[in-house]
Amino acid sequence: MQHPIRYILIFAITSNLFSFDVFAQKDNLNSDCKSAIQINIFKKIKYTSSYPSHGFGSIQEISTARSKFIFEKEHNSSWYLLNVQKSGELFFDIIPLDSTNDYDFLLYKIQDSSFCKNFVLNELIPVRANLAKNAKNSKGLTGLFSNAKQDYCQKGPGDSYSKSIQVEKGSTYMLILDNITKNGKGHTICFDYTKSIKLSGFVKSSVKHNLSAEIILIDKDKSIIGKTFSDKKTGFYDFSASIKENSFYSLVFLKNGYFPESNYINTKLIDSTNNYEFTIDKELDSLIVGKSHVLTHYSKNQQDLSLYEEWPPLYALAILLERDPKIIVTIQVHADDEEIKEWETHKWISLEDWDQVEAVWKTGIKANVKGKPSISEWRARNLVVSLRKKGVLFDRIKVLPTNQQIILKPKTESEHKENRQISITIN
Repeated sequence: MQHPIRYILIFAITSNLFSFDVFAQKDNLNSDCKSAIQINIFKKIKYTSSYPSHGFGSIQEISTARSKFIFEKEHNSSWYLLNVQKSGELFFDIIPLDSTNDYDFLLYKIQDSSFCKNFVLNELIPVRANLAKNAKNSKGLTGLFSNAKQDYCQKGPGDSYSKSIQVEKGSTYMLILDNITKNGKGHTICFDYTKSIKLSGFVKSSVKHNLSAEIILIDKDKSIIGKTFSDKKTGFYDFSASIKENSFYSLVFLKNGYFPESNYINTKLIDSTNNYEFTIDKELDSLIVGKSHVLTHYSKNQQDLSLYEEWPPLYALAILLERDPKIIVTIQVHADDEEIKEWETHKWISLEDWDQVEAVWKTGIKANVKGKPSISEWRARNLVVSLRKKGVLFDRIKVLPTNQQIILKPKTESEHKENRQISITIN
């Protein structure tokens, strides 16, 4: 199918990401239907329009109010023709270069080459639309997302995102953006696909009793993507969710009176099919005052828990403390004798580094070694920083660095790993 659309596309290829950047775009270059910029969508794609549109282009293509889900008129519009080259559930983020700018959007499925003509004649209905006013905490972002509740969001207060859409290879869509902010700036659009994931398994206690536990799937921004409960009689759970490709998730298992458990899910490791299944069984240990629980382990000489795959236990702990305000925990941060010796022979961390972290986060952890903290002290301080970023207040936790060895003379890597653990005790 041919479209009377000007094809203007400058792109740079980077690893796992196609970035489309207009380097010399003039005002109103794509402010009309017939001058829409084409974008081919088949994986994660980022397009940036550094130059803002001012006005409605050569013609005002929305001249009368058509419905509560369509612009009353074009203010500062940008038109994009989307060529879908892969089937799946499509979502996108519209990110203003100035977070105070308020972008609305309409998404139409194109049926034939008469789209532009029929659009002006007011004969078309969008498949998605969002005209909601910027929420204070949204940073101006809008778009499509799998967890959104509505296909259409009308003008005024409302959700910043509309529901993602199932698309077929070979189909085409017209995306119309309208920046209603006077003298606004440009924008970035990030397109990607979600995957349908199925999670199932059994939840038992450490003494093999079946448990009715809450299972929550959380993204890296701490948003809940899906949740369910395991069956009280069998301990079995089973649910599906839509998740982003090339992203990271935490699966958290919670039950009152039990220490939470978690799993890390990396969708980069999922195959190319649209559906994927994980079977994850868990045992939960009883939560007893004074009893120690292993939260996670460090790799050798690792200084902090900065990688996404290390976050699930921290999320689980944060949720536990959030749900039970009476719980106070002591966290012991261990180090293996092998890495303690290596740490002392390298000047990886200085007191200047230590003081910079303390000035920002005020962790209250003091260095015992004059001139340089021990590896366990440095880990303890970074752990406090990580927990604070996840919403845990410092008065709920006491972090103790220790060089005490769990296994005195470790011989295997698994034994060395035990000496690099983070353990939790409920006070």
